[in-house]
Amino acid sequence: MHKGIDTKGLAEPDLLKMLDSLEPGGSIACVPFVDDKNIYFGASDSYIYSIDKKLASVNWKFRCRGIVGISSPVIFNGILYTGSLDGYCYALDPKDGRLIWEFRTSGKILNTPRLFDNKLFISSTDGNLYCLENTSGKLLWQKHLGSLAVVLSSIVNGNVFVGSWVERNYQCISPEGKVLWKVNIDHWPDEAAFATPDGEFLSNGCTFVNAVDVDEFVFIIPSWSSRLYLCDDKGKILWKESIESSLVVPTIEKGNIYAGSLNGNIYSLSLKDASQNWKYTTGDTVISNTPVIHNGVAYTGSCDGNIYALNPEDGRLIWRFQTAGPVISPAVFSGNIMYIGSWDAHLYAFDISDPKSPRLLWKFATGIPPSAPKFINWIGDFEKFKEKYLNLQWKPETFSALQEQGKKSPYAGPAGIGDEAAFSRSAYAGFRGAEAYQKQDSPYAGKRGDKKKDAYSR
Repeated sequence: MHKGIDTKGLAEPDLLKMLDSLEPGGSIACVPFVDDKNIYFGASDSYIYSIDKKLASVNWKFRCRGIVGISSPVIFNGILYTGSLDGYCYALDPKDGRLIWEFRTSGKILNTPRLFDNKLFISSTDGNLYCLENTSGKLLWQKHLGSLAVVLSSIVNGNVFVGSWVERNYQCISPEGKVLWKVNIDHWPDEAAFATPDGEFLSNGCTFVNAVDVDEFVFIIPSWSSRLYLCDDKGKILWKESIESSLVVPTIEKGNIYAGSLNGNIYSLSLKDASQNWKYTTGDTVISNTPVIHNGVAYTGSCDGNIYALNPEDGRLIWRFQTAGPVISPAVFSGNIMYIGSWDAHLYAFDISDPKSPRLLWKFATGIPPSAPKFINWIGDFEKFKEKYLNLQWKPETFSALQEQGKKSPYAGPAGIGDEAAFSRSAYAGFRGAEAYQKQDSPYAGKRGDKKKDAYSR
């Protein structure tokens, strides 16, 4: 089984070309936003959804001009904000999905908007950090940080923290747009994680903490060179350590760093010196899916299609649940309910009152899955990826078949899915592709497909 991708010596890919290759569908890659009654999320079918979190029924959906990627919606003072790969930031009324305003950048928006003091901050692949007035969308200022990717992580003590792929650094920028200091690193930065000096979590790029105000903090910067940097609140590098693989979107909890990696492992490392506490090996690359620790359990996902529940103390597997596509969207929680999206075009809701025995409450279907998650091609190892993902078709009976197979597996746990070897040999292995919706016997035929990729949009 393919175990992920070694990024050492990897040629620099064309990010914009990769993003342009994404096809319309219903896949979910962002973190859903949950309030008292509803869940909000975007999908690659170009829609922002609001659904009832108990009934999984649609309240409304708003169509963007293009695919919605990993930028997550966030609600602040009664307005929902989200970015999209079409380059627009949208401000919507969360009650009915009505457009309040929109702001166009010259690139694509990958990161979740951040808010502070009635200012909205967004970053774009045009290399700019934008500051907007949050109620009107009026541009207050913009700062060019170098073309291609600008990684917007968090707002801490009123300052905006962003990473630049071109300059290969992390920058601390004031609310007025002044660069206060920079941390130079050796390769592309990923989203940083912030914590108190004793290792209590503050925020990272996948949380909905709009702004943090603390006396002192430290932050972790992962680099694509498989190096990790710990910095203090003045930008001083406290340590830098080489690790086995490039980490993606780390989190910090109780003095430890938790992160997935491009080699397919989930790691726990000491915040003190980056020494390894444990690692858990998944069946494929982990992209964007930060481990989220909730009530003493670390929840994460992998491109092998599994949702994993691990013991954060020793990395022991508690349970796993197989979806029909890569799990890129990190989990979000409301009480004892966990919500998480999959590239299989479904949002899943689990009751985790008993963390050892989760119960699937419902799964909500969006649109038609795209042909493949092509960002994995972009990272490398194309032939193995193509063999695993592109030569297979998605089938509507996948979910029930996997459940039945999981019950028979010697590794089956409370979630009902287990034997990786058997699963990888089955007709349901990997991502199903886009051909199914083109067939007349597809559940998406007619109104939602029948040989026309764009039919779902009507």
